[in-house]
Amino acid sequence: MSDLIKLFYGIILVFTVTVIIDQISRKNPGIKVLMWKIFQFFIGIVISVLPFYISSSGLLIASGITIIFAVFLLKFKFIKLNTIETKKNWNVLNYAIVYFILTLLLLPHYKEIFFLSFFIYTTSNSLSVIAGNLHPGMKISSLKNDASLTGFAAFFISTLIILLLPISKLLVYSIPGWNLTYTESINPVGYIILISLIISVIEVFSTEKIKIYSVILIGSFLIYSFINSHSPILLNYMLIGFLLAGIIAALSYYVKFLTFSGSVATFLLAGFLFSFGQVKWSVPILTFFILSSLLSKYRKNVRSEVEDYFEKSGVRDHWQVFANGGFGGVLVIVNWIIPNDLFYLMYIATLSAVCADTWATEIGTLKNTATYNIITLKPIKQGMSGGISFIGTLGGFLGAIVISFSGIFWIEENIILYVVLIVFSGLVGSFFDSLLGATLQVQYKCSTCGKITEKTKHCNNTSEYNRGYIWMNNDIVNLMAGFAGLLVVYLFYNLM
Repeated sequence: MSDLIKLFYGIILVFTVTVIIDQISRKNPGIKVLMWKIFQFFIGIVISVLPFYISSSGLLIASGITIIFAVFLLKFKFIKLNTIETKKNWNVLNYAIVYFILTLLLLPHYKEIFFLSFFIYTTSNSLSVIAGNLHPGMKISSLKNDASLTGFAAFFISTLIILLLPISKLLVYSIPGWNLTYTESINPVGYIILISLIISVIEVFSTEKIKIYSVILIGSFLIYSFINSHSPILLNYMLIGFLLAGIIAALSYYVKFLTFSGSVATFLLAGFLFSFGQVKWSVPILTFFILSSLLSKYRKNVRSEVEDYFEKSGVRDHWQVFANGGFGGVLVIVNWIIPNDLFYLMYIATLSAVCADTWATEIGTLKNTATYNIITLKPIKQGMSGGISFIGTLGGFLGAIVISFSGIFWIEENIILYVVLIVFSGLVGSFFDSLLGATLQVQYKCSTCGKITEKTKHCNNTSEYNRGYIWMNNDIVNLMAGFAGLLVVYLFYNLM
């Protein structure tokens, strides 16, 4: 039977179940959420097993068409499903995008990982919501979610059971072509418990918009790392790594380096860097985080008035954590799968850029000094986006040097070239940040005092839009600065 015919039968099956669920929900509004979660569970089973019945090319074409179709329906608001809020319609598009990405990355060689990651999300997420509704229990203060301890427990237990299924060999007999049994692994239960816990924490503290991406994509990598490392060493690294990350995140929250959301993001990001990058990748990020946090806290105590211009204070939230260290998290994962010294240099470069930018701002605003717009070179208020100063530039230079030396212990050749390149990439990133701040970054005007600021609220009132792109906020600018530093190293090694 051809892929086209199999997909056609699959569409008919899904459509039929959709109509049935819709009719039941119409007649029994009280069980609407339950019915649609049952529907999500059913869809999860269907899309999880498709790689065992349909070729990779067929799935790529099908998911690509679904992406186009979903965008069309969303644009013209044809899709309502009459029982789901309009914003939930994005789930159709998100599912298709993640499906397309995972098909490219995993198929045809890792069908089992594909199945487990998708099945975990659709099944565990459904059971988590159902359990949370039936018994709300204690709420977890997460990132704008209604997560409860009951829902977290349901997600964790469900994920644990799903990952244990290959050990029972139940999937071997129920899915044709299933080859994964964990038989070669050493202490697979230890890995599975830890992976289940990490995925559950990610699910609880992910916003609704990114949950499907974070749970499925990161879950896929964790399962991949488990399957491709039949050694207790990785488990030990992960246990130690996430334990240290938890301690650092908790202490940082206690001393007000981080908000609660920032501490959760730090726990996850640092956990991956410590586990899969060990000491080599851990020292630079710790150097940046500790020294920059201390510097920000000191500057805030010395000159708090410049905070009026900043979108956020020195206490970092989750978006700031990912803006500064997100590329590092991606690079350490890529480097674990495809080891290459260039990834480490790109990692140091992106840290150099965000550190140079942070130190330029903090040191440059420690004292009242002349500040100029990076484009026009005209004087501007100290602390405004797009401003540069002599003292600030020296501060950025110092930050870049510090980061270059934090990674120098693992550089064996051309140390002088390495230092020059990393410092240069840091300064490029810092100046690029100022360039974006002067041109594209969103700026607001206080309706009370008339001050130009990055804050959406000022003087206890909502600020008026002044210029720039709404989406180009401080976090995006920091992310782009890090990317600019990373790009310098990448281009240097590919053009030389």
